[in-house]
Amino acid sequence: CNFVQDMVKFHNNYAGEGDSQCYNSLQKCILLPLSYFQEGLVSINSAYDGLSMKENTIEMIDIVMASSLQSATLLFDEGRELGFGSSDGSDTNKREMIFSMIGLSLDIWGVHIIRQEKEQEKQGISKTTLSLSPSLTAVLSAVSSLFKNCLDSPLLDDDDKCAIACRCVRNYNWEAWKHVLELLKDGSGLVRSMPDLIKILNEFDHPYHQMSALTTVRSVLQNQFLQGTNAFNMVLRGMGPQFMFLLQSYGSLSDECSSSPLDLKLYRATICAEAIRMNIFIFQCLSEGLSKNIFTEESLVSYLGFLLNVMVSVIDYNGLPNNVKSHSASDPAIGRLCAQTILHFAKTSSSFFKMCLVAIESEKRTIIETAVRSEMSGYAVAGTVRIQTKKLNFKAFKS
Repeated sequence: CNFVQDMVKFHNNYAGEGDSQCYNSLQKCILLPLSYFQEGLVSINSAYDGLSMKENTIEMIDIVMASSLQSATLLFDEGRELGFGSSDGSDTNKREMIFSMIGLSLDIWGVHIIRQEKEQEKQGISKTTLSLSPSLTAVLSAVSSLFKNCLDSPLLDDDDKCAIACRCVRNYNWEAWKHVLELLKDGSGLVRSMPDLIKILNEFDHPYHQMSALTTVRSVLQNQFLQGTNAFNMVLRGMGPQFMFLLQSYGSLSDECSSSPLDLKLYRATICAEAIRMNIFIFQCLSEGLSKNIFTEESLVSYLGFLLNVMVSVIDYNGLPNNVKSHSASDPAIGRLCAQTILHFAKTSSSFFKMCLVAIESEKRTIIETAVRSEMSGYAVAGTVRIQTKKLNFKAFKS
């Protein structure tokens, strides 16, 4: 393996354009193990879990795969005049090889992603990363390098990269997706990915995928290079209701939540927390857009009013730490998340908060008042959500 890599480095440094025989020989030597993977004859460490293969055999396969991927990255350097493909150096051959290498990278990545998903479901939500062997770590590092090298090719236009971004989403490959988006500063990759993202966020029979998509989308939207672009605003408008729907569905366990009790136990609280964070972030963006005449005051009040109604229903379903509901599906920790969020809006956006309260039914307003009072007191005093107590003076909260 080291010999092949040394030969590639030597060829890159000293071989001339006409030395096609050496190039083609190296290419065949590098691509042969990778073709075995594509044909299903071998795979990486992640796929052999539980199989009766010797550990050193699995490790050797990883070492050969990693070496082939590293050599491919060196040989298929887009900056070299010879470049990808056959020795004729035509752009068509180069593009074909680029797309082949990108597809191969995503396929190898995909094997690991499937294993990771199974491990997280087995071990629980607190275990977010796998313990990887050195050989598998080398494979994944080489895959990432090859993928990024291919994306940097000038032969790929923005439309190509948008298509690759969509494929990454469909493969649940969030690391690769984020890298593609970083190359598309106008946010076009994010906009093109929206239909696939929304489809995943609606996969209620796969809460792990929903959780991963929600977490990744939040981290992407909070990236400064996207904020303020037309694409960013389109995503806020297009996906904002989806985040509320996730909070409503998992917070109140609506009929859409068809997952097993174990899956709900593992992912429900995290999905609710991520959906709340996403909605807080969206409201902050709407507030900032108000000063720039991008959004109107009515849109802010409407968004916050709808969000308050959703959180009230979640509190009513789950209760609070000082008012635990009797049914087994209730989770007062989720109710408290909503109470904390309501208090946050009451303190930081008091004028909009008051405008929303006027339009909310008296029964729901009582739930809001009790939730805020409980959160402010640290749940020191037991009570019920619907208990009749002195009204809170929300005018005391200042913007």
